[in-house]
Amino acid sequence: MQDQQLKLFTDTDQVSSSSKKQLLSFNSKIRDLRPPRYISRKQSSHPSHNSNYVTNNRYVANNSIHDSTNANSLNNGTNADNVNNSTNNSTNTNNSTIGGENVPKKIGHATISYKNISGILTKTSGFMDSYDYTLNPYSGCAFGCSYCYAAFFVREEDKITDWGYWVDVKANAVAVLRKKRKKPIINKLVYLSSVTDPYQPIETRLKLTRALLEELAAYHQIRLVVQTRSPHVIRDIDLFKKMARVQINMSITTDNEEVRKAFEPYCPSNQARLKAIETLHSAGLNTCITLTPLLPIKNPYEFANQLKKTGIRKFIIDSFMRTKRRFCAGTRPDALTITKKYDWTPNTQQKTIDILKKELPNIGYGKIGFSAPI
Repeated sequence: MQDQQLKLFTDTDQVSSSSKKQLLSFNSKIRDLRPPRYISRKQSSHPSHNSNYVTNNRYVANNSIHDSTNANSLNNGTNADNVNNSTNNSTNTNNSTIGGENVPKKIGHATISYKNISGILTKTSGFMDSYDYTLNPYSGCAFGCSYCYAAFFVREEDKITDWGYWVDVKANAVAVLRKKRKKPIINKLVYLSSVTDPYQPIETRLKLTRALLEELAAYHQIRLVVQTRSPHVIRDIDLFKKMARVQINMSITTDNEEVRKAFEPYCPSNQARLKAIETLHSAGLNTCITLTPLLPIKNPYEFANQLKKTGIRKFIIDSFMRTKRRFCAGTRPDALTITKKYDWTPNTQQKTIDILKKELPNIGYGKIGFSAPI
């Protein structure tokens, strides 16, 4: 699945046409791939009875009423360095379904759609089998990293091709989760999120992730691991502190902004992420930095020192080219094209990993590193 009052969506105005083409070129190598069976895609054919609650240019989203006329537009060129952690995060309505004609239909480069679902907690298997459930408030991700495996969990070929340029909001997610109040979830390990980023740009407008966290904190006793690359996660420090056991993972994949822009052109800057995870750590929360996948590094020794200065003492690392299995096959043709520019060969990568393993304390690797941390 923390960059604070930082740069939420930086440098998107500098995305080159070649980078966009790289993000859109999944199709040629993965036409015949199908998502694993354990990914649930059942969707309710009947919208919630609360689904179109609109009044005076305001729309109801996840228990919070937002004024759509005053909300800040987050376009590609937005320099969102100022994530306000002091905004009013309280809920003020019992409505639990996002809907209405004034909900955002586009955020920056990404088209936004709204769909109802039948389930929000998905039982795990495979790489995530040490967790009990995954929780994904959204389908798709506007960060659109060129190496992202999550595109394979999409059935529609056009959505695979356009990965990074669309987001489906699970509009009735809070209503679905509320159904579990009669039988609270106790001591289960939940991973937020496995195939999307819970704090991607649309979250600043809809607060869907926050509403789900409020529900979990109030009615359940879970162990929670949050995975993100967004500084906006610091907004929910108050909710994390209400949970008995929580860990926030921040993805920081390189020390080089040029590399970051090549692989992750719509993502927050490295410095923004570092500042965010430091803020979370300073707030007394259990934190971890995930170098997954590890992208080309300029200076591994300086990078290690930079990471340690945050105060974090838990790390997870994973190689860019782990296996040839389907999990990463579709991302490799595009992302590997970029790696050639930086001479990021398997040998260079392994040397860098070996240095980081020596320099960083308490570092886990691959699936074992991600396994049940709390």
